[in-house]
Amino acid sequence: MALFVTGFYIHIFITKRKQSEDTHVLDTVFKEVYYLLVSSTILISLIINCKKYGLITRALNQIAQVDIELKNMGLSPNHNKYKNYITVYVILTILPVVVSEYFECNMIIFSTENPTLNCYTLCCFTFIIKAMERTLFTSYILLMKDRFEILNKELSTMSNLNLESTGWSRQLKVIYVRPFMEKNKLKSLRKLHDKLCSVGKMINEYFSFQLLLLIGITFMEFTNWAHLCIGRFREVLIGKLDIKSTIMLFMMPVSSIGSIVLLCIICTVLKNEVHKTGDILFEVKNEHDFSVVKEVSLFSLFSH
Repeated sequence: MALFVTGFYIHIFITKRKQSEDTHVLDTVFKEVYYLLVSSTILISLIINCKKYGLITRALNQIAQVDIELKNMGLSPNHNKYKNYITVYVILTILPVVVSEYFECNMIIFSTENPTLNCYTLCCFTFIIKAMERTLFTSYILLMKDRFEILNKELSTMSNLNLESTGWSRQLKVIYVRPFMEKNKLKSLRKLHDKLCSVGKMINEYFSFQLLLLIGITFMEFTNWAHLCIGRFREVLIGKLDIKSTIMLFMMPVSSIGSIVLLCIICTVLKNEVHKTGDILFEVKNEHDFSVVKEVSLFSLFSH
């Protein structure tokens, strides 16, 4: 369906916009071409990435296995919390971008004397593709973050704070494992941590190319709108333009860069959860069971 839409707009450019000398028509055509190139580039990346679709299937299967093992340990994930994460992400990211795209399509595209429905449709089509990719990636990241958080909370209940100095006056979290049941639980947590890390690797491998394109496109849009805002502010200072339209235009670069910043924050939160495991298991003191000490030491090294 996406390929059909792209081909349809290419046909429109060839048949209806060929050799047009009208400045306003050309201005609209340039915008249509821009949106077509953006959407086509992302679609091509999705098609090329189809051979990696098995990575997402395997990642979801591993997440399902982790959920089953957590449930057997009495540590079921909080699905309502995950839904709240997604809701907050949509409110903070998708809605501002929708508003900015709306003003872009209406203030810029329909300010021409010859507005076309094609340009408006392409604008919405491009936004849907970009929003879909960002939301999918963020959903997988938040799924992993929730499960890493469960592991870290369980490990925290098995740890104590050691106040011994290491030469740098650093306080170490020390885990003590004596009962047989806690020993098995510790090994199970390590295996779950290993599975989640492999899930993260697969998700990163699948989305790396699309995210690289999205970041590049967003940066290009940000610089373009920022340059336009500077020019508009200059005209406001000399009294040529109304400040209201300039303020609304200012939303566009802010929303563009804001979506990327929020995505970086979410990825940073996940990274901190992963490394927190190594901080909890920084040092092991258990004189009675060397196998447990070895197991936790490997866990700590793997986490870092």
